[in-house]
Amino acid sequence: MNQGFTLIELLVVVLIIGILSAVALPQYQTAVERSRATEALTQMSAIAGAMERYHAQHDEWPSTFNQLDVDIPTISATDCTSNRGGKNFCLSFTNAGVVTATRLRGTGAYTLTTTIAEANGAYTETRSCAATTANDQDATDFCYAIAGGADKVSNF
Repeated sequence: MNQGFTLIELLVVVLIIGILSAVALPQYQTAVERSRATEALTQMSAIAGAMERYHAQHDEWPSTFNQLDVDIPTISATDCTSNRGGKNFCLSFTNAGVVTATRLRGTGAYTLTTTIAEANGAYTETRSCAATTANDQDATDFCYAIAGGADKVSNF
């Protein structure tokens, strides 16, 4: 008596595993990208808070990281002009109250932006996400996932 699996049974199992992985892999990649973006959003919030404090004390926006009262890690990425950021993002800001985090990768690269506005001593922050390269569907999908949907990308 022969024991074991037939070729058809093995092919069915391989097919089922293939279908499951084809469905699960994009969701896994999106979840990983969302967790990477959380690192950048946390650092951006720290920078924005430090910028607000500096602005409240000096009545002008800071122009360098050294003027901030938070420590932002220094990185050695060649495509990061500020040399500040984290493992996956390059951070920068302007003296107009705009903080940006640019994803350090080729395809699927995107930029997170926090814009700070001050009116009568009250500060408001607006966040947005945009693909670094036009028509980059991966980056657009990541922005949708980070913001919580296409309708929230420009203000999350």
